[in-house]
Amino acid sequence: MVDVTPKYKYTNSEHPRRPNKAFYFIINDKRVRVCKTFFKNTLAVSERMIYTVQQKMNEGFTMNELRGKHSNHKKLNPELLEDIRKHIDMIPKIESHYVRASTSKQYIGGDKTIKDLYNDFVVQQTETNRDIGNYIAYYKIFTNEFNLGFFEPKKDQCDLCISYNNSNDGLKQDLEEKYLKHLEEKTLCRSEKQTDRQNITKDTKVVIYDLEAVLQCPRGNSSAFYYKSKLNSYNFTLTELLASGEKKAYENVHCYFWTEVDAKRGANEIGSCIWEYLKNVCANDAEPKNIIFYSDNCCGQNKNKYIATLYMYAVHYLNIASITHKFLIRGHTQNEADSVHSLIEKEIKKNLN
Repeated sequence: MVDVTPKYKYTNSEHPRRPNKAFYFIINDKRVRVCKTFFKNTLAVSERMIYTVQQKMNEGFTMNELRGKHSNHKKLNPELLEDIRKHIDMIPKIESHYVRASTSKQYIGGDKTIKDLYNDFVVQQTETNRDIGNYIAYYKIFTNEFNLGFFEPKKDQCDLCISYNNSNDGLKQDLEEKYLKHLEEKTLCRSEKQTDRQNITKDTKVVIYDLEAVLQCPRGNSSAFYYKSKLNSYNFTLTELLASGEKKAYENVHCYFWTEVDAKRGANEIGSCIWEYLKNVCANDAEPKNIIFYSDNCCGQNKNKYIATLYMYAVHYLNIASITHKFLIRGHTQNEADSVHSLIEKEIKKNLN
């Protein structure tokens, strides 16, 4: 929009008229003048918008965003805000199974959504004749003041593969060498496990071990169960693989189960389970055994000096010829032990229904 300057102008000094505007579109770097009606209909704007823009141009500045900046906001009762925080605090929390070493984020059971939690809060407040507030207030406090997420067990996902697949062509070119090497390592790792399965004999065992995601009890679909303090339980599974060509992938499964009352889930606990397993293996057969372990790369549980020292101790004092530990490639640690954990989860859901 450009001001139109007439050759002759008769003005009223007290109430001068606003200058007229000429309207243009830029087409192929050339200005094409159009009428005002054509201008408005093409841009789908109103007369009011044109007037406002013209006024701001004449004043020489554009005002800042003022929406929501007024001082007439409705303030919530501090007691209501405190009730919301107490209600969120009473939800039992779960630590992350996969990245607890690198994050402080806590998780709650995925049986409910934030909307469901707010509905439970409304019921609680109604029973005590207290203010229920609104969902937006509950949602903002939940997301802004609490570092919480909803726990949903799922398979490991590879960060590198996801980054490569979601990148544009330029970033893919930078990541390509690292990505191709990563795929090669994944293929070699799985090939190595397949080779070990082909070499299984009476005196050689290939064992995959893994710690299942936290199991909580009590569990149920009612709100009474959801807000009860829960007991965290841990299940450590050692799965003995069968030789290639067998109908089943594995035969013997050893599960070691304990609760947070008994112990934690660090290297000491994992090492105790492995030690019990090795003693059972040696007790059943007098022949020296060669053990090949596979696991993920969790440093706090599997990849540390305590587990290595345990292996040395077991080879020295038990009837074991050798222990070899091989680590699966990060992000591609899916293994036969996962199917055991899946069966346990399915059985839990079946009994809950």
